[in-house]
Amino acid sequence: MRMLKHLVAVLAVTAALPLSHAFADEASGTIVEIDTEAKSIVLDDDSVYVLPDTIDTEGLNVGDIVMLTYDQSDNGTLLVTNIEVEQ
Repeated sequence: MRMLKHLVAVLAVTAALPLSHAFADEASGTIVEIDTEAKSIVLDDDSVYVLPDTIDTEGLNVGDIVMLTYDQSDNGTLLVTNIEVEQ
């Protein structure tokens, strides 16, 4: 019986793993502001997105149309996980 409970617990955790990325959202828009010190960008809908150290702001310009994937932290901060400049 203990083995069955253990198996059910392992299966539940395994089934939930793919859902961890289910909370990621996407957004697109035009960059209207870039704050290199805060590592953040503002899109034309006034949403502020924080960029990780792995994304360099140097390749981004005001006026660029971007598609980004982000996660929302517990405090409401929008953390970018991927950003692509659209042509």
